Amino acid sequence: MKLIQTLWWKYWPGVKVKIAWPLDQPADPNAHYRPWIEKHIGKQGWHWDWTMEDNDAADNLLTLKVCKSKSKYATLAALQWSK
Repeated sequence: MKLIQTLWWKYWPGVKVKIAWPLDQPADPNAHYRPWIEKHIGKQGWHWDWTMEDNDAADNLLTLKVCKSKSKYATLAALQWSK
């Protein structure tokens, strides 16, 4: 992980939600989620980003972090893409 990305995940205020891994898509979830997220939330790496934490791989989940100013969209994403 790049230094800026590490700092963003550790210190930038925001909301984390778990969303389902898009099983019908290629290995990169950006192909499935990025158009909606960029339309509603903003730029990846600044307003939002995703990673895999804890048991995400075993549970077919992603961790999506959304900056504090766009946190209402984290709730929408969680509701839209929950398992």
